[in-house]
Parts: sequence; structure tokens; C-alpha cells
Amino acid sequence: MVVTSTVFLCDGYGDKPAPGTRAALVAERNRVRMLCWQDPGDKELKAELEKLEEQLRALDKGSAS
Repeated sequence: MVVTSTVFLCDGYGDKPAPGTRAALVAERNRVRMLCWQDPGDKELKAELEKLEEQLRALDKGSAS
């Protein structure tokens, strides 16, 4: 008797958060953060990262009220 199984592991990696949501903003912030690891001295990436983090703080502050 031969038993075979198939497992699909790609679902978790293919899901993208809906645009305009907090999850999308966090995903973009994490992507830019990883780019900063490659070149920590890149001023444009640092500025973009700070802008995204500021947007997250403003979103969190607005939802906490």
C-alpha cells in the first residue's frame, strides 16, 4: 500500500495586506527597515523609515482616542 500526501506552504507568503490598512503600512515599514540593514548610512531610506514610523504613530494615536 502506498500513501502520498501533498502540503502547500505558500499561502502564508503570498497574502498581502489590503492597501490603505495599518497592516499594509506595517508591511511597508518592515520592508524599508530591512533595506536599511543592507545600507545603514542611506539617508533617503532613513528618512522614508522615519516617515512611515510617524504615520504609524499618528494612526495609533488616532485610534487610541
